[in-house]
Amino acid sequence: MKVIKMVHTSRLIMFMSIIDMCASFFFCLGELPYIAQGSRRTLEIPGSFCKFQGFSIQVFALGSVFWNVCMAHNLYGWIVLKKDLDSLAGNMTKYLVFSLGLPLLLAIILISTDTFTFASLWCWIGSDHPNLRFGLFYMFVVLAWIFNAFVFLSVKKEISLRE
Repeated sequence: MKVIKMVHTSRLIMFMSIIDMCASFFFCLGELPYIAQGSRRTLEIPGSFCKFQGFSIQVFALGSVFWNVCMAHNLYGWIVLKKDLDSLAGNMTKYLVFSLGLPLLLAIILISTDTFTFASLWCWIGSDHPNLRFGLFYMFVVLAWIFNAFVFLSVKKEISLRE
C-alpha cells in the first residue's frame, strides 16, 4: 500500500513538472515566433508560429495553475477529509481533464477569434484585449490563490487539532 501512495504522489508531481516545463518552453521562445515572421509578413499581423506560441502559453500556463489547484484538492482530501490516497488516486483522470481540458477549450476559443498576437515579451492575448486576459487567465489565478489559501488554512487547522 505504501508503494501505491508514493506512486500517486509522484505522479502528481511528475505531471506538474511536465506541464510547467511545457509552459516554460513556450515562454522562453520569447519574441522569436513574432520576429521570425518578419521577413514574410508585416509585424502587425501575427503569423502562425506566434499564434501557436500564444495558444500553447494559454494551455500550459493555465494548466499549471489548474494542476496546482488539483494538487491542493488532493491534499485537502487526504488531510482534512481523511480519504485514503488509494481512493484519491482515482481522481487523476479528472485532474488531467480539468487541468488541460478547460485551458485547451479556452485556447481554441481564443485562437478561433484571432486573439493571439505579440504581447510585449511573447505572443499571447494581445494588450488590446485586457478583459480577455483577466477573464480567461488572471481571474483563474486569483481564484486558485483563494482556493489554495483555503486549503492551506484547513490543513493547518486539521494538523493543529491532531497535536
